[in-house]
Amino acid sequence: MDINESLTPLIECLKLQSIQPLEIHSQRLGSPEGPNPEYQFTIHQASGTDDPLILEDLRSVFRVRYDFTCKSGVVDIYKHMGAFAVFFELVDKDKFTELWKDEALRKIFWERQIQKTLWPYLRQQVSDGMSRLGITPITLPWLM
Repeated sequence: MDINESLTPLIECLKLQSIQPLEIHSQRLGSPEGPNPEYQFTIHQASGTDDPLILEDLRSVFRVRYDFTCKSGVVDIYKHMGAFAVFFELVDKDKFTELWKDEALRKIFWERQIQKTLWPYLRQQVSDGMSRLGITPITLPWLM
């Protein structure tokens, strides 16, 4: 069975319940260069090492943190950190537990499900954070 065929049964074991921001931090570090600055950015995603946490009420929670840095030229002008908890109802705990043992399947789940689910939240947080700190906001690209 290829990884895409394995992803469907894993997803069927979960039902998205809620997404909760845990921490949001924006920091202005400098000013953009010139009237029409060109921005470069980096994003790092991290998760809890023992995720997902399985709660007693048959829910699972994935904890995700994004660190975003924006540069104008060679100068860092903006940093953002956003941490989230993503809660799922475990529809089939035993099947989920068995499928979750597959490292390749876990990796693809993080990339195709968790990251794509949280990306709109991060895009909005970065745009709002830059705007609130007096920096012309950038719009992060769509995920493909």
